[in-house]
Amino acid sequence: MNALQGIESALITIENLCAAFCSDPADRTFHRIPSLWKRSSSTLALGKILKSIGRSGCVVFILHKFVDHFKNFNFDESLSCSKLMNSEAEENHNDRKGEGGEHHPYSLVNQAFSVAVQKVLEGYICTLDTLFASVGLRRSSKTVEVTLLEVYLHTKELRSQIEAIGNICNIHNIALCFSVSSFEGLIAKANLEFHKFPRGGDLLTYLYTQLRVADPAHTALLKFLFLCSCEPYCEFIRSWIYKAKISDPYKEFVMEYVENTPYPPGKAGSFSDIRLATIRERDGVAVPCFLKDFSIPLVRAGQQLQVLMKLLELCSHIGTVNHTYEDILPCWSGFSSDHPYYASPLTFNQGSIEAMVLARNDYYKRMLEKLDTILTKLEIRYQQVFAS
Repeated sequence: MNALQGIESALITIENLCAAFCSDPADRTFHRIPSLWKRSSSTLALGKILKSIGRSGCVVFILHKFVDHFKNFNFDESLSCSKLMNSEAEENHNDRKGEGGEHHPYSLVNQAFSVAVQKVLEGYICTLDTLFASVGLRRSSKTVEVTLLEVYLHTKELRSQIEAIGNICNIHNIALCFSVSSFEGLIAKANLEFHKFPRGGDLLTYLYTQLRVADPAHTALLKFLFLCSCEPYCEFIRSWIYKAKISDPYKEFVMEYVENTPYPPGKAGSFSDIRLATIRERDGVAVPCFLKDFSIPLVRAGQQLQVLMKLLELCSHIGTVNHTYEDILPCWSGFSSDHPYYASPLTFNQGSIEAMVLARNDYYKRMLEKLDTILTKLEIRYQQVFAS
């Protein structure tokens, strides 16, 4: 049970037991005993059961390392480890390099993915705690002890789920080397795989592709990981199309937003109080495959909102103490705070769609009524702009 929870000391013990049992031939003395269970309980069979449990526990152990790696990333450690990566891995990740050609070590998308993996692991551990009660319900006797075979059979589905996550995180093949390679060697291989794991938009493309071909038994798991990983990217989109702003500290979003810079001071009559924003597509940043056809409309949505905001700056009525942009523009904060399901969910049912449409229509109706009232009071400032 400790090994299934990924406890290192228990895994080392299981590893030693596997080596001892699998190196000896099966104990054929049991063949004289009529019990089917005792005949199948040879040392070799025990070794195979322990090896399977050990591999699953090894996946859990490495997954915990995976979560720690992306939640508490060390930049210096990343640079030293990246030097050990082969040229092929570096070539495959050239499109995820940051400014100056350096491979950016951190990602909000990867952090969200690792948090989702952590939640799955917590659920896995909680389910293991119910094993004794589950075995007790299936027994006719009141025996408290649980056999190795019962542990193996009752955790089959759980181990299958963990192996699926191991495959998604590209560490399952490392766990297959359990009882063959040293434990320190497995950890070293895992650290190299962590640095080669897809980041940002590439990770979303990878998860989306896996979800489309997923086994039905693992579809719910993959969908959960995909939706959690998408949330930071969806926040980039929401902020851009509803506020014309981008908060992207690790340069993952397709758009790059440069802080507003004012017109250079010139002759009298220039709009020195109106500021401009520089928006451009970020070079070398991977766009999720399911958004490539919408990248241009996405870019234009935020740009059009910026144009409206600039036009409103020309109106003397806007920007006063009693009125702000939110009085006219339907910014995201205006109608999402009280209704979480407005946050553009990726999965929904017909009932939630209908409720969303009705609520948004009501919101826009109220905004149009407010707009009609405000427009009657707007005063446009006319000033001549001299060419510099």
